[in-house]
Amino acid sequence: MILRATARPHADTSAPPQRLEAEHDDYDEAMASLRRQVPDGWDLLHITRD
Repeated sequence: MILRATARPHADTSAPPQRLEAEHDDYDEAMASLRRQVPDGWDLLHITRD
């Protein structure tokens, strides 16, 4: 399973979103991998599953 997401700094909503991707067999592992990629002070905006 592949999860794709976008993230951007919480304090700067005009900043372009950063694309993130995680591939794992388990959904929980994929979500944990995505969360580890998000820098402190950033928000996940949109998550899709393939």
